[in-house]
Amino acid sequence: MTDDELLQILERAAKEELQSLDLSNSQLNSLPSEIGKLTKLQSLDLSNNQLNSLPSEIGELTDLQSLNLGTNQLSSLSSKIANLTSLKSLNLWSNQLSNLPPEIGNLISLQSLNLWSNQLSSLPPEIGNLINLQSLNLRSNQLSSLPPEIVNLTRLQSFNLRSNQLSSLPPEVAKLTRLRSLNLRSNQLSSLPSEIGNLISLESLDLRFNQLISLPPEIGKLIHLQSIDLSNSLLTTLPPEIVGLRCLLSLDLGKNLLNSLPSEIVTLTTLESLDLRSNQLATLPSQIGKLTNLQSLNLRSNQLRSLPPEIGNLGLLKTIDLRGNPIPIPPEILGPKQFWRAPGDIRTILDFYFRTVNPEETEPLYEVKLLLVGEGGAGKTSLAKKIQDERYPLNPLEASTEGINVIRWDFERPSNKRFRVNIWDFGGQAIYHATHQFFLTRRSAYALVAEHPQRKH
Repeated sequence: MTDDELLQILERAAKEELQSLDLSNSQLNSLPSEIGKLTKLQSLDLSNNQLNSLPSEIGELTDLQSLNLGTNQLSSLSSKIANLTSLKSLNLWSNQLSNLPPEIGNLISLQSLNLWSNQLSSLPPEIGNLINLQSLNLRSNQLSSLPPEIVNLTRLQSFNLRSNQLSSLPPEVAKLTRLRSLNLRSNQLSSLPSEIGNLISLESLDLRFNQLISLPPEIGKLIHLQSIDLSNSLLTTLPPEIVGLRCLLSLDLGKNLLNSLPSEIVTLTTLESLDLRSNQLATLPSQIGKLTNLQSLNLRSNQLRSLPPEIGNLGLLKTIDLRGNPIPIPPEILGPKQFWRAPGDIRTILDFYFRTVNPEETEPLYEVKLLLVGEGGAGKTSLAKKIQDERYPLNPLEASTEGINVIRWDFERPSNKRFRVNIWDFGGQAIYHATHQFFLTRRSAYALVAEHPQRKH
């Protein structure tokens, strides 16, 4: 948009006393002083431009309730922003702000402040003046601490501190008793203050990608918590007090150091999703069958060799991921090797497992796949035919196999059981080597046939 086109738009907006103006994605480098003439404006969208400053006349928009400056190049805010006392929503995400002016505290009507993806290393004490603030997004900055004045934000419901440099959570946060969502993902937290138990309205708590080695017992006081993410931490156990989380629907403990499932988890009967991937679990307690509301169970990449029968009580379970465990279930049943893809069908997985471990439901399959591999001319074909028929006369001029030849060998044992061996005779010439990899499978028998070194003499 050219300067003349912008001036025409502003002139028309002032004349028509517009209340809303959208100038997003307009390739603006600057705003003219004429912006101050839009005194009836209530909503102004300037996002996705190249603005590096705001004119002082921005302070004349005293009726403004929503101002969107996201995705620009602002390195500072004009102190005149203090005049926008009617402002309820201020979006400054993805700029280059390294600090906020003290005048930000004058925006006492502000309900939503978005500062995501800037360069803030601290907040001014005046942030505590925003007593009507309900949502504060400080994600992806450089904050290592919070000012004590944060306690004044008693109406705050959503607080996003993801991807900062916090090594501790100040006890003052405990005063924010109306908080429903607290995001502390990707910080440097090694512990939580006991005061976190005061956040009794909390419904969502994200603590993944920290350095937590334990949780305070007071975590159990968050009786309205519905979702907690503790993945990618250093937890070896959970406090017994988690039994107090009686509204919990989703619990993510993936990528921790758990070697056993805390018995208290089975009391969380409201759970719908339980993620225990990438721990060190070798067994599951039989009490897991009490989680009757569970719909998703992720046990991928543990040390499980067996499942308790009670897992069959989870009638609402829709997905179970057992990939990456030494459990006796064929990998093709468990699901794709790519973990980002969905696991196999739950009924197929559990039916196969329980038929295998229960002798009464297991029907033996007396069949094996025998693969003969080796260099060309080593005698694989002769061996295959000799196995099939012990009376077969060996032929030094036996024709070499081209490709793959499958020979079936059936025999009976004294138990009257009939056995079958499918002998795969692979062509040994180099031209066939590249194709062999597609037929080499698990749960098969292999025989390497090699030519005796003295045979050539």
